[in-house]
Amino acid sequence: MLSLRFIFLFMLYCYLGKSFAHDREQITPVTVQNPQPLWLAEKFESRRRGLEEIPPNIWAINISRQHNFCYSTPEKIVLWLPEEQRSGQMDRLIIKDGKTQQAIKLRWLANETALAWPTERLPLQPDHTYIITLSGSFSENKIVVHQIPIGNQTVAEQAEWMNRHGCDSQAEMLLKEQPA
Repeated sequence: MLSLRFIFLFMLYCYLGKSFAHDREQITPVTVQNPQPLWLAEKFESRRRGLEEIPPNIWAINISRQHNFCYSTPEKIVLWLPEEQRSGQMDRLIIKDGKTQQAIKLRWLANETALAWPTERLPLQPDHTYIITLSGSFSENKIVVHQIPIGNQTVAEQAEWMNRHGCDSQAEMLLKEQPA
């Protein structure tokens, strides 16, 4: 007579095997007191690696990842987080200057899509690393900021400078914004 546990595992195997068979990269085979594998689903990410939401403008810092960020003037800079990573309520941020260790806390209201860089509380310094932590997150994202020199007047010069400093996606956005 088949045990209740075996029947449950078999039904689970059949259900998960059919439900997730289309995407084997997101399932892991596990054997449970049985030579036949039991497929357990891993956490499903709604978006594939390499695809990410694009910030609303060239001067928006995506705080969900570590990267280099280039800017012309600090007053234009805003902080931005992809919608699916927002809590839907008020988020809290901690921004720390990696060089001086000065840290500030900010509140980000749910109805705001972007948050202005707090220039009065934490002046932006060229070539500094800023460590940004979102409340409820265990990860810190390091953003290295680079100020575009005033001598780079044309869009092509600015884009080339941005590429050299690791701001490739911003350079691409800058070139796309310009009329052909």
